[in-house]
Amino acid sequence: MIDATKLVIEGAIDRALRQIAMDSRRGLRNLVDLGLLFNKSGWRQFFLRSAQNMLSDDNSAYYELARRLQSTVDNSRLKTFGIALGYESCTKGAKRIREIEQSHGFDIPWALTILAGSEGVSQDAANRLIAQGKNLGVHAFALIDQGLDMEALRRTLEEHQDCAFLLMLQGGKKQVQKLEVLEEYQNFIVSIDAGQEDAMEKTEWLQSRRFLYSVHTFYNDNTASQVIDPESLDRYLQYAPAAVFLLAEAGTKVETLHRTAENVVAIRKTPNYAYLLFEALYDVMYLDNIISQDDCAMAITKDGKAVCLRSGGSWSSGCSIYENSLEQILRRTASKGGCHG
Repeated sequence: MIDATKLVIEGAIDRALRQIAMDSRRGLRNLVDLGLLFNKSGWRQFFLRSAQNMLSDDNSAYYELARRLQSTVDNSRLKTFGIALGYESCTKGAKRIREIEQSHGFDIPWALTILAGSEGVSQDAANRLIAQGKNLGVHAFALIDQGLDMEALRRTLEEHQDCAFLLMLQGGKKQVQKLEVLEEYQNFIVSIDAGQEDAMEKTEWLQSRRFLYSVHTFYNDNTASQVIDPESLDRYLQYAPAAVFLLAEAGTKVETLHRTAENVVAIRKTPNYAYLLFEALYDVMYLDNIISQDDCAMAITKDGKAVCLRSGGSWSSGCSIYENSLEQILRRTASKGGCHG
């Protein structure tokens, strides 16, 4: 069935990208204005109004970011990934998530993280999990590289072209170069570990292929202030990423995560850095809370166990994806209002 709304959005994005090439201020503002016209629900209005405020400064670095992405990333990638994330996930998918939560009484995370690959969740199992998630309205997935096989990943991207994927690669440059087999697919963004010595080589290779990419870095209780100090924020610019993700290491105190997230929100509202900065866990849960009034995220560990994450901390369900469907796990462990065993 033809999705008329999606066709209109695709046309609008095409026009906006052409406008950004000539005038980034006008192009971005028109895109946000169009979003406000099409999206009447409260939470989307909130995000679009926030974007409008961030673009109110004519000297905002976000205009530089828009110009750079338009000129260095294949524009069809920007459009395809943007529609998969903004429309399929945060609009259509979110609507289905709310409907199922209301009728069935359990929380559904809007995004699912899977540690996948030869040393983690098998890619066949990950693919089944993605299909199960889509049935519940989930259309955003982060795949953490645990020995990902690119040919298997190609099949996943082919089968789930209406989903947005974040591929967090952990291997060396050769692992990144294997992304060549994925060049025909455009519904993903790659993320490179900024803490690795060859990070610059990897990002330069991604630039040469006009891929959409970000960088990520890890922090703990001792390093939380360092990853967001002015020197670090400036250093991320050398990679010319679309986004920077801060990832809390296991064992990091909840107070540290909250403090880091508050600082990230304040930094993101300033026009000083030509990339989008995120505290990965907090921002996932923040959006989930806006979508369905309860913050709930879920990660699948290397051995296939589901971990429920909330603003108050994390709790391992003990449920295995090899023995339970995603719906069964959520019914047992994520009743509305809190995760339970």
